[in-house]
Amino acid sequence: MRTLDSDRYGFGICVAVVMLSGCGGSPPIGAPGTMPQSAAIAAHADFGESWMLPEAKSGDLLYASNDKAYSGFGDVLVFSYPEGQLVGTLTKGIDEPAGLCVDKSGDIWIVNFGPSEIVEYAHGGTSPIATLSDPDSGLNGCSADASTGNLAVTDLSGKVAIYQNAKGTPTMYSDPNIAGLYYCTYDTNGDLFVDGTSADLIGELRKGDSTFTDIMLNKSIGPDSIQWRGPHLTVEAAAGQNSHGPTAIDQVTISGNSGMVIRTTLLSSRHNRRTVSGVQYWIQGGMIIGPDYSRGGASGLLNFWHYPAGGKPTKVLTGHGLWNLWGTTVSLAPR
Repeated sequence: MRTLDSDRYGFGICVAVVMLSGCGGSPPIGAPGTMPQSAAIAAHADFGESWMLPEAKSGDLLYASNDKAYSGFGDVLVFSYPEGQLVGTLTKGIDEPAGLCVDKSGDIWIVNFGPSEIVEYAHGGTSPIATLSDPDSGLNGCSADASTGNLAVTDLSGKVAIYQNAKGTPTMYSDPNIAGLYYCTYDTNGDLFVDGTSADLIGELRKGDSTFTDIMLNKSIGPDSIQWRGPHLTVEAAAGQNSHGPTAIDQVTISGNSGMVIRTTLLSSRHNRRTVSGVQYWIQGGMIIGPDYSRGGASGLLNFWHYPAGGKPTKVLTGHGLWNLWGTTVSLAPR
């Protein structure tokens, strides 16, 4: 069970409670603005079993972690991208799936919040091809370094585990000025950026270094979901206790030890309430995809927006057993 950090938000609250508050069930499949589930797909979607339509491997795929809090299991839903049609469900080796990332081969890494494991699936695959163990608990996010093959995994205790070539026992690092870590991302040079409980700091572990360099932001945004989109970082600005209004995605340029917000994209959602706790957004080309994790019965939705324009969603997915959506990523089919 994930717990929000009280220093960050000013209160302690179970993430699952936030997700479930106001849940009256997902809107019916086929409702305006939603993607219908075909009878053919429904025939494949056996409860609790991994499955994938045969043609899925040859196309680009959107993965969304679906943590079914209090039910004792979770899964990862797989959609065609950018169409948004359900083409598979992954359950093997998955318990409380949190953040997701993709490596240069298109393999998907799924972070289990508990037990502390990171599970690798091939693009379009239905069984794990590798499983890594993390010595800490409360795993949240991950990022794969395209330049080295290393895998970084963050946890809420404030540590990041780096697995050389995504194998074996990790080397552990921490930033003493960020008590709990949420997400991480590698840039094209192999430098790792992390964010967490500090409202105005991003940590940078430069390639070859053994200690973090702190990047001071020019405004306090409470960074959450983070992704490198060269030449800058894209960072979700946490809502804290003020949940009204669209979710903000900031573009941050890094210069030395300073980070400057140069543009803000506003993402409106069904109830136009910002996320109370960070979920993982993913930018692919001119689109940004993320869960509608706000209150007021809006859980169970996956939204698509134009990026960097933002505004209202261009597409909304619901049904398909969506429950507590957490992380998203896109894996491109081998070309």
